[in-house]
Amino acid sequence: MRCKIKLTTTQEEYIPEQLVKAMFEEESDNSAPSTQCDSFEVYAEGEILRQDNKIIIRYEESEASGLGGSVAELSFDKSEPKSITITRTGGVSVIMCFKEGSRHTCVYNTEVMPLELCIFTKKVDNRLFDMKYIEIVYFIEIGGSLAQKTVMKLEINTL
Repeated sequence: MRCKIKLTTTQEEYIPEQLVKAMFEEESDNSAPSTQCDSFEVYAEGEILRQDNKIIIRYEESEASGLGGSVAELSFDKSEPKSITITRTGGVSVIMCFKEGSRHTCVYNTEVMPLELCIFTKKVDNRLFDMKYIEIVYFIEIGGSLAQKTVMKLEINTL
């Protein structure tokens, strides 16, 4: 089934000393301060596939996202909607697993060099079937440098 996807991504950077506070406390006015915040929106056409109990949302990454030439697949089992995998192939390749409260280490292969990432997933809000969106809140650490909080929201409408 063909679909239209609006992908909104907000990224905030944290110094390592503030990372644990940002990862484990509830959002409030006293939350750990980020050092930088960026947000962007991209649109794509893709497809939703159903294979047995598995849902796959596939789309081509745009040049605007910096991942042009890559294909993304977001997948999950209907019995575990809060456990999502994103696989990218092409110009960059990676398999990222998101499960609320879990850490995952992966290798992000770029055209320049591979990067090892540690991902901590704070929240997975999979409302694909009733509200037509999936939101993932996660933190990425790259080799002890600044950590980044990402809120990724996919709004999906069938064509």
